[in-house]
Amino acid sequence: VKELSGLIEPGLFRIHESGDFHSQFAVDVWTALAALRDDVTFWFYTRSFNFDFSRLVALDNVTGWASTDQYNQEQAKQFIEKFPSVRHAYGPLETTDSVPDNTVMCPVTTGKLDLDAACTKCRLCTDKRMKKHIGFIKH
Repeated sequence: VKELSGLIEPGLFRIHESGDFHSQFAVDVWTALAALRDDVTFWFYTRSFNFDFSRLVALDNVTGWASTDQYNQEQAKQFIEKFPSVRHAYGPLETTDSVPDNTVMCPVTTGKLDLDAACTKCRLCTDKRMKKHIGFIKH
């Protein structure tokens, strides 16, 4: 793990740009990597609600999001109850959908922020102090 940690540059790092955690082993490896790199802010979205994320989300430099849609709302709710620092990432939402309570919309999907380096500029999803959920408009 230590050798792998040197491949990650300081700054922001989204775990699984595409895909999800496929095993507890994967969650544990990312936990070990993130623990070694306090100069990196990690964030992730997941639908893998059956794994133990307690050590990963306890790290100050990691923010977790439960990818929540019409098909998994109850499982996502239970996941967040189990790991209170995790918030909902709602979507994809239609422009006509009502915004869930305590939710801020991603400024890229609403057209308020250009996609180029958006996460670096916005940082809503990377801020561990964020107490609101995030919503994503279907695009």
